[in-house]
Amino acid sequence: MSGPRSEPAFGVGACASVQQRYERRDRVGEGTYGVIYRAWDRQLQRVVALKRLLPHNEAQDGFPLTSLREVSTLRLLRGHANVVTFLDVAVGARRDAVFLSLEFAEHGDLGSLLDDRAIRKGRKRLFDISQTKCLTRQLLLALRHCHERYVCHRDVKVANLLYTAEGRLKLCDFGLARIIPSIDRALTQNVVTLWYRAPEVLLRSPSYAHPIDCWAAGCVIAEIFRDGRPLAPGSTPQQQWTKILDAIGAPSSDVWPGCTELPGFDGSVASLPLPVGSFARASKLNVLVPDASSQALDLLSGLLCYDPRRRDTASEALASAWFDEAPRSAPLHGMPTFNIEETTGRKRAPPSKAPEASAKRRR
Repeated sequence: MSGPRSEPAFGVGACASVQQRYERRDRVGEGTYGVIYRAWDRQLQRVVALKRLLPHNEAQDGFPLTSLREVSTLRLLRGHANVVTFLDVAVGARRDAVFLSLEFAEHGDLGSLLDDRAIRKGRKRLFDISQTKCLTRQLLLALRHCHERYVCHRDVKVANLLYTAEGRLKLCDFGLARIIPSIDRALTQNVVTLWYRAPEVLLRSPSYAHPIDCWAAGCVIAEIFRDGRPLAPGSTPQQQWTKILDAIGAPSSDVWPGCTELPGFDGSVASLPLPVGSFARASKLNVLVPDASSQALDLLSGLLCYDPRRRDTASEALASAWFDEAPRSAPLHGMPTFNIEETTGRKRAPPSKAPEASAKRRR
């Protein structure tokens, strides 16, 4: 049985006492927006991921606003197979000690798996093409579910994708997520880990929306194809822009109307003039992602489109002919499993958003 419940100052109902309901076992992750523990839920009789939310700003009554937003978003998205399952909210002795109870993914996050060479057992690559196709489809299904509910995740990356023992991919860490009804809304620019940041955010567009998630998805899919090697691993915004140019070529007024009017073209990120004619850099996706078929490259190109208004949505990407060509997508029972603790001894859980200064996806 769980302990007595107390009524907090926010509107998500009565919350359990974290000390009485959960037995915290070990700390398995940490980031800007939370610390994650593996815990035993005495009421549900199961292992859960217990995320303590770190307050960054507060509402007038003292309750962390970031916590309220994340709880609300998870509740809105609850019930989809490819979004981490939200179980409950618990509180500690202090008002700002808020914990989210989430399903525990046995294999941790996709980024850590791709980085962990010890689990490969002689395999040339961690995921073959059919398995890559399965992961891609699951990611796009998760984003379609979010975007149909106007939720923009704003930090899609391999470290925010959980991988379960059943081969299921689950989008997690909604600490930066916002409800965005249109593409013309002005929002903060300090979002999305640098390697996955869409050009419009990189160049400080005054507004953005769900297409930034689709760009990040293109980067993730390319990274899976490349067996864990990021497509554009810049360490500064300026270097990130150069990496993007090297990967997919330079934009033009035809490719991305109005792009040179963005604030980032003041020399702080990008400089004019853009390469033209024989000096323009052509897309190297076919070189950088050599295992991708022409249909797969079309899918990547649609997601990695400069103009956010022309960028493929998750629904459009799901309609790609790549999913119909051989090899077909692996079923869940055909996805690899890993005995991570015995093989590497590492702890398993998704890190939260890394600080921008580091530009590292898994810190």
